[in-house]
Amino acid sequence: MYQKQNFDFLKDGQALPTLSQWKQFLEKDTDGVLSVCRTEVKRLPSIKKATDALKTTLQQIFAELDGLQNALRVTVNRIPRVN
Repeated sequence: MYQKQNFDFLKDGQALPTLSQWKQFLEKDTDGVLSVCRTEVKRLPSIKKATDALKTTLQQIFAELDGLQNALRVTVNRIPRVN
């Protein structure tokens, strides 16, 4: 089980563990460290969800760019031509 005292350096939420600190934690409480890692991995979005979100965002961006391109084309066509 996860034991907070093993992760005292993380209390401020800013410090990142060094490789040597992880090594010490794993030597002292392998199950606790791996349990924390498993929990964090479960919180990550699945690759499918991330890919779908990226595709949706890209479609929105392309739609906005198409609209911008059309607006620019209309604007350029309105500029008087000088011979």
